[in-house]
Amino acid sequence: MKNIKKFILGLCAAGTIASCSLLEVDKIQDLNNPTIESVLENASLVQIGQLGVGVESSMRDAYYTLSWIAGSIGRETVVFNSTDSRYYTELLGATNISPSGIFYGWYNSTNASRRRAEVFMQSAEKSTNLSATQKSACKGFAKTVQAFAMLNCVNMMPEVGIRTDVKDILKPGPFVDYAASLTYIKGLCDEGNAALDAGGAAFPFPVSGYPNMNTPATFKKFNRALAARIAMYQKDWAGMNTALAGSFLDLAVGSNVGANFLYSTTSGDASNPFFLATNSTVPTTVQRLWISEAEAGDKRVTGVNVR
Repeated sequence: MKNIKKFILGLCAAGTIASCSLLEVDKIQDLNNPTIESVLENASLVQIGQLGVGVESSMRDAYYTLSWIAGSIGRETVVFNSTDSRYYTELLGATNISPSGIFYGWYNSTNASRRRAEVFMQSAEKSTNLSATQKSACKGFAKTVQAFAMLNCVNMMPEVGIRTDVKDILKPGPFVDYAASLTYIKGLCDEGNAALDAGGAAFPFPVSGYPNMNTPATFKKFNRALAARIAMYQKDWAGMNTALAGSFLDLAVGSNVGANFLYSTTSGDASNPFFLATNSTVPTTVQRLWISEAEAGDKRVTGVNVR
């Protein structure tokens, strides 16, 4: 009987080994998606262009969700979601916000934007197809995008803060508090500003969303506007005014001179999530007191918008 048991166990072991060998396959590159290594190893000008467009596009990710959630919490926006009451229960404090709820997609999106900018910056730095000036332009753009993404992220979770050490994405550093987070973000913005100064006359990739700020020199206006916002949260009023002086802000011109996110119905692009049809199943509107308490002449609350 013992010999029979040993024989059966031996067959089982042999079968296990054989079945494992059948599962072994050669690792092959994903033919549908490029690997990070493919652009980190001497990226071509075409690849740099594609990465740059992707980084700019990623800035739009989560911005609508941020506006939706922050507006609801601040009682400025009302989300009439007929199938989900969490927008006016959890967000307005009637019940606790569930950690597994629907309100955390912005965290993944903002951090993914930071990561994409990092890959873009490293790819440009390691490419022999770019001049030192072009590499600086890419660095300035990437650092500015990172600062933009991380400022949006930390303002959604100020008591928690953000991770500032993400060199190893598998072993990131700890979360730092709000003040330290702002200091880190200011550093990103200022580093981006300095790199843009050395970025030459043009970016080595197309910049479509900023028609009046599509060169390193003019993109600095966006960078300085972002720096002013950071300084405001730091309560550095002198620094805020200095940064505003170098931004696109012009009270005599109006609010249409700033940067814009572009959307389209082109295949592969995204449509504008802020546009809602009149028959939308999730109508979203501003709080009604926006109308009655608006200052005289505020064109945002006149005409068809009110109706």
